[in-house]
Amino acid sequence: MRHTPNSGSKLVFSEGNENPKTKKLAIESRQKQDWGLEIPSSLPKINPLNDFGQEILLALHVASTYESKRTDAMKKREPVKEIMTKEVFSVQENQKLSTVLELFRKHKIRHLPVLNGKKISGIISRTDINRLTFGALFENQEGADEAVLEILSIPQVMTSKPRVVQQDDTIKSVAEIFASEEFHALPVVENEELRGIVTTTDVIRYMLDQY
Repeated sequence: MRHTPNSGSKLVFSEGNENPKTKKLAIESRQKQDWGLEIPSSLPKINPLNDFGQEILLALHVASTYESKRTDAMKKREPVKEIMTKEVFSVQENQKLSTVLELFRKHKIRHLPVLNGKKISGIISRTDINRLTFGALFENQEGADEAVLEILSIPQVMTSKPRVVQQDDTIKSVAEIFASEEFHALPVVENEELRGIVTTTDVIRYMLDQY
């Protein structure tokens, strides 16, 4: 059995009457030229005169190696839509900041995309709200917090024109953005419309699943 460049994944078996030692050397030569591989020592020991068995084990090893590399390559291209949160809470620009705070507390989230109609115009975080309020620093300051939140509007507090990613962007490219820029969440869009949100936590969980 030998593999040729034009045979794709087909394996052609052949038998002859060559000297067994010559045949074994030919097989070893072919496996180096065709596959660039040695039969690992971990594979089961077989009769060295049985070239059919040698090539079967080699084929299995190559198939396993190819599948492993193919899986790794697929993971590198896996889109962010596979890990993003699809049911996203959001607010409109004309809503009150108190609504933002209420959503943060109720759903235990830390980032909210801000919309102007259907298009994303900003993003607001729990940290943005904490900078405005006293509740994060002092107890029994809810009244003061409400006053501050009534004075300001969402557009005054949010990050305008936020960095966004497309839902078909790879997880790897999103991880590179998180690693190189000061973002903890990125809205995911399609045709400028919100489709989800991805956070550093989502990426970390994905990476942990690989181990």
